[in-house]
Amino acid sequence: MDQVPATANASTSKLSAAEAGLSSKSPVWLLLPPSDYETVVYTSYYDRIRRGSFRYMNLEDNIVYDLPQATSDLFCDLPCIGSSQGWLINLDPITFTPFLFNPFTNVQIQLPSLMSILGISTIEKTVRPPGRYRIQIRDRQKQVKHDMICPCFVEKAILSREPEGGDHYMVFMVLDHKCGFYSIGFYNDGDTSWKEVPGSQITDDENYEDIICNGNQLHALQGNGFVVTWDLRGDCPEKTTTIDAALPEKSKQYLGSGKCYLVEFGGEMLLIVSFTFMFDKSETGLFDLYKLDLEKKEWVELETLGDRSLFLGGNPSVSIQAKDCKGCKENFIYHTSDYWRNEEKKLSENTDDNVSIYSVEDQKIRFSFDCSRKRGLLPCWLIL
Repeated sequence: MDQVPATANASTSKLSAAEAGLSSKSPVWLLLPPSDYETVVYTSYYDRIRRGSFRYMNLEDNIVYDLPQATSDLFCDLPCIGSSQGWLINLDPITFTPFLFNPFTNVQIQLPSLMSILGISTIEKTVRPPGRYRIQIRDRQKQVKHDMICPCFVEKAILSREPEGGDHYMVFMVLDHKCGFYSIGFYNDGDTSWKEVPGSQITDDENYEDIICNGNQLHALQGNGFVVTWDLRGDCPEKTTTIDAALPEKSKQYLGSGKCYLVEFGGEMLLIVSFTFMFDKSETGLFDLYKLDLEKKEWVELETLGDRSLFLGGNPSVSIQAKDCKGCKENFIYHTSDYWRNEEKKLSENTDDNVSIYSVEDQKIRFSFDCSRKRGLLPCWLIL
């Protein structure tokens, strides 16, 4: 497998991005979980990371920076459920309280708990089997491993705008209610509770594969390929359109071992289907690319990204012009695996940890590496 500059031969620095004055130097950063950590199990709480710092690097100078331990400790105990607008979105799995955290400035914003919107009344740690929690959801109970609580209920989390930019912002999360349906929950800046995006409830069979914000619009990709749009100019999102573009037959066979992403692409909409398979005892990944034909309401296969690159994973799916990010290669896909979010998918442990750089022209992964980490501490892209 060929190596691509950027992450291939990265050096290490103990300086934080803020200390080095690099927070605005590159629009793209890769957040990496600690390479070395020690886990201590507490009787009344989930596992805590007691040693090891988060690391991050940009594609421009190819240097890995260690977050100061004090900064890392602010959020390493809380599973990361997404990154958006340069912020991390973490979730306390005991209280279901989300936090927005800026790793460059150490600013942390606490949001209201999700327990009410999810219909959760109680969370209790079980004695047997150990390491599990008994969660009361409406009229039923569910036992979940402590490290799977967050991905079990929250599939994706994004921001509409930068929280400290002075403009009104919203937070959106794809919620699995464990009662036969999904919905999109939203938090309005200044509110005291979460609400459900009107018209967002769908069945488990349809589910949501991805959500993105583009200007004053929220777009959601359903598992069947349909795209639903809401207008965000009011206090409450208003559903405007549903485009019934069915998922292409070519890609349907991979959904059991893959993931779909929705990307705004220079005014157009892309569908990216990633999938993994085993070949000669090693894991390989490929991507199918499609562009939305609005007139025909169908996904048309796309052969090239031109001068743009895609960044996919736990972050909102983003396309950028390669020239705007030194070290970024055009017509490439930069991907961090987020398959761990779906606890029903039985994939290999290596899949959980994979970071890959994929050449659309060659249709092969040019570079990849596995991040040794604990579940809940996933690598992700920070797009500024």
